Amino acid sequence: MSAPKDSSPEPAPEEPADSKPEVTNPKNLAPVDPNEPREERKDIKAARFETKLRRWALLGFVLAALIYFVWQSLA
Repeated sequence: MSAPKDSSPEPAPEEPADSKPEVTNPKNLAPVDPNEPREERKDIKAARFETKLRRWALLGFVLAALIYFVWQSLA
């Protein structure tokens, strides 16, 4: 019989505990014209539109549930 192997985990790479991993790859970022106003950037417009759409969808979902339960209580 052989002796059991040491099951201790591998040491972590040398990195400070409070540092965050780099998740943003600069190659994937949208090209930004420094002279273009922030409000006119296509990526900002798309993000703002998506946020507004999600808010309206959430409001509609909550109102539909509210109307359903009020209707059920009256019936």
